Amino acid sequence: MHKLLLGLLILVAALTASCGDDDDGGGSEATTAPASATGAAIVSPAPDEPGEITSSRFSPALTGEAPSVWEIQDDLPTLFRMEHPADATGPLGSIFLAYPVSVWSYDGSGMNVEPPEDLAAWVRGHPRLVVVAESPITIGGLAGTHFEVESNAGDYKLFDDVGGTIRVFDGDHFILDILNAQDGELFVKVGPAQGQFFDEFIAIAQPVVDSLEFTPANLTAADSTVSATEAELTAVVEATYPYSVENGYYYSCDGIGLETCPITERLRSRLEAVDETVNAALLCRCQDVSNDRVIAVTPTGPGGSAAVSMFGGTLQLEVSIIRANDGQLLVDDVACASRPETSLYSDAGLGACPE
Repeated sequence: MHKLLLGLLILVAALTASCGDDDDGGGSEATTAPASATGAAIVSPAPDEPGEITSSRFSPALTGEAPSVWEIQDDLPTLFRMEHPADATGPLGSIFLAYPVSVWSYDGSGMNVEPPEDLAAWVRGHPRLVVVAESPITIGGLAGTHFEVESNAGDYKLFDDVGGTIRVFDGDHFILDILNAQDGELFVKVGPAQGQFFDEFIAIAQPVVDSLEFTPANLTAADSTVSATEAELTAVVEATYPYSVENGYYYSCDGIGLETCPITERLRSRLEAVDETVNAALLCRCQDVSNDRVIAVTPTGPGGSAAVSMFGGTLQLEVSIIRANDGQLLVDDVACASRPETSLYSDAGLGACPE
C-alpha cells in the first residue's frame, strides 16, 4: 500500500513553492502555492515577545513559542508553514513542515519520484546540495540527523508537497533536519529567503525551532513498544465501515452518527465543523450504502493504515489509524487512495473521491 505520509520536512530556508511545470532552468516566480488553509494567529504581548504556536490540523500536533511577528501561513495535516517578514527584527524567511509527496531525481532522468526510504542518504548524495555540517539532533522529543546545506546549482525543483513544487535557488543556505517520526522520517529545514542572511535569520529562527514539541493527537509516547496487530487494525476499520446484518449492506459509521465512530477527537471536531455543509457521509465520501467492502491493513508501530475498497472497487480509501493514550486504536484521517491532498482536513477531502 502506498504510504500516505512519507517524511516530514521542516523547512526554514530559501525554499519557495511554485506550481509551474517549467524546467529547472526556468526562472519561475518565487511564490508559495496557495493550496492550504491559514492557521491561527500567534498571540504575544508584543511583536518581539514569545507567543504560543498551536497547530489545529497538522499531524503530529505541534506546539511551541514565537513572537507574533511570525505568521502561520499554512496549517494542514501534511503541511505547516510559518513565515517571518523582513522587518527590524530580522530578514524574510520560513519555517516549513511538510510531508513530501515526491522528490525530484537528478540522476539524469529529471523525473519526479517517490521519496526514498533513507532521506538522510538522499540529502548526502544530492548532486545540487552541498552539506556544510552534519550531526545528531533531537527536536521536540524526536531524534534524527541535522544538516546545514547550501545550494550550488541554479534554480531547481527539490520536492513536491500538497501545496505544490518546492524550489531551491542558487546561493540558498538553510538547515535541513531529518527526524524519526511516528509515520516515517521527518525533515526539519531552516533558513532565510536569501542565503546571504543565513546567520542573521538562524539567530531569530533557532529559538522557535528549539521550542517545538510534537504531540501526536491521542497517541502514546513515540518510544511505545505496543505494536498494533492486523486483527486490531481490521477491527477498527470494520467498526468505521460496519456491516448491517439486518439490511445486508456496508455503510459509513458517520451516516448513523459520529458518536458511533472509533475516531480521534481531532477528527471528530473536524467532521462536526463541516457536517451540516456537506450532504454525504464524509468518512466514505458517499451518499449510499455498499454491497461489498474489502480491507487490507498495514501495521506501523503502535498504529497503522488501511486500504478500503467499496462499491465494487469504484471507491478506494486510505485510512490512518493511531493509538490513543488509553491504548485504544482510533481512525485519525481518511483520504482517497494515494491522494494525500484529499485528507479529510483539507477542503479537497469534503467531496467525492476524484475518478
